Amino acid sequence: MDLGIIIRDLRVERDVLSVAIECLEGLARHGGKRRGRPPAWLKGIGQISRHPEGLPENRPVEVAKNPASQRVAMAMAPRLERAAGL
Repeated sequence: MDLGIIIRDLRVERDVLSVAIECLEGLARHGGKRRGRPPAWLKGIGQISRHPEGLPENRPVEVAKNPASQRVAMAMAPRLERAAGL
């Protein structure tokens, strides 16, 4: 066993651990819920789909309050159905 290789490997592990510790310390400092846009480094964490199999078939239909909203809802219905089928 070469001591140089062991020392190099331990330094690499130390660097990885220091980055992990810094991330955890950052999360601990900002422990409460934040308002606004999340930081870029936290963007991909915790993105969970609410409906992994798509939208439920028996979801309630919303009734539009005015004619303009009703026309928009009627125009969007086919798009939403196509998106749910993906």
